[in-house]
Amino acid sequence: GSEMCIRDSFKTGTRRIVRAETAVLANGEVVGTVVSGTFSPALNEAIGSVLVDAAAATEELSIDMRGKPMKLYPTKPPFIKTNPQS
Repeated sequence: GSEMCIRDSFKTGTRRIVRAETAVLANGEVVGTVVSGTFSPALNEAIGSVLVDAAAATEELSIDMRGKPMKLYPTKPPFIKTNPQS
């Protein structure tokens, strides 16, 4: 539709990488798509970014990972916090 889209970053809490172009769901409805996904060795979990409808940006987001729902945990970049004193 004509709704504004929001780009958001996520962690998965697992090592399973989410592939680009995977549908993003909120309340069982498709609300966007994964833009990119990869594994972060420093975090030991998968990370990525999504493009979702603005109306769904505050909803709990998930994807279908081989028939099972997998929650996406929104996070603000940078994924790794650096210590300004180091």
